[in-house]
Amino acid sequence: MSGSIANFPHIEAVLATPTSGTLSIDGAITVVPGADENAVKQEITATVAATAIEFNRPAVNRRTAAIVPLMLALTLAGCVGSGDGPAPAVSLTGLSPASPTPTNPVNPSPPFDDETVAPVPEAAEDSQSAAITAAERAVTAFARPDLGYDEWIAGLYPYLTQTGAAAYEDTDPANVPVRQVTGAGTILPASTEVALIVQVPTDAGLYNVSLSRPSTDAPWLADRIRPAEG
Repeated sequence: MSGSIANFPHIEAVLATPTSGTLSIDGAITVVPGADENAVKQEITATVAATAIEFNRPAVNRRTAAIVPLMLALTLAGCVGSGDGPAPAVSLTGLSPASPTPTNPVNPSPPFDDETVAPVPEAAEDSQSAAITAAERAVTAFARPDLGYDEWIAGLYPYLTQTGAAAYEDTDPANVPVRQVTGAGTILPASTEVALIVQVPTDAGLYNVSLSRPSTDAPWLADRIRPAEG
């Protein structure tokens, strides 16, 4: 392939548990939940493909957007060599090869290199407390379907990471089913000092808020606000 694709970010993926991983894109860490290991891997691939557009805004067109997930899949499979243009820098930790998927063979999950996972320290009590507060505030700002879009997104932006802001920039607040937080949030297992998930009770059921931060000195911000089931 001639030419090159500029400004690829450095990517690090870590499978912390069989149902949760973390994805670092140029130091911005995102919690990646999933029903099982294959689901986590698929979510990692989808997240990288989506956020690559944001990292390459000045030069992205439809052709570039289509090449991003292909380059990622080839890199994860170990198939990218010394081509004409640079490939993304991908570091994969603790992810075992994907199990064969009998259905949807046209789009199989890309295999991941199997490496040893270094123990990740659990978030300290004060970090967990700050994360719960951040998650509750994010859901409170999210749960305003009565507002117009401009007011709604302006109130939500301060609680979101760059990834979260991109995820909700096209959301119609009228479609948000949540109207209020109904109780205190709780930290889900596999929390770390830079990435965790807080489960927040609402009038529309439990919601999981994926939070991350680049360092322990930075505030917790939300990557995703999703129903706990569904």
